[in-house]
Amino acid sequence: MAGSSFGKRFVVTTFGESHGGAVGVVIDGCPAGHPFPSLAITAQLQRRRPGQSRLTSSRAEADAFEVLSGVDPTTGKTLGTALALAVRNKDTKSHHYEELALSLIHI
Repeated sequence: MAGSSFGKRFVVTTFGESHGGAVGVVIDGCPAGHPFPSLAITAQLQRRRPGQSRLTSSRAEADAFEVLSGVDPTTGKTLGTALALAVRNKDTKSHHYEELALSLIHI
């Protein structure tokens, strides 16, 4: 198994699964003082929203992320500590993936 961590100086580790409580990422190695790209992250999350294509999930999720650590809430800048982001899952019904699985077979 390849694992869920990538990088040496800038390490990205993913966690969770779509049928669990949340999915997320921990990013270690980001220096302090950088503007945190909240709008860019939100734009990327919007790309996976239901109805965008036949490859997107039919699940009804807000796909709003939470910053758990690593960003100063007042300035919006990185703190130099590990960044931890989570996207909570609310609609974790596995039958929502049946149509997606079938469409991938025909690609």
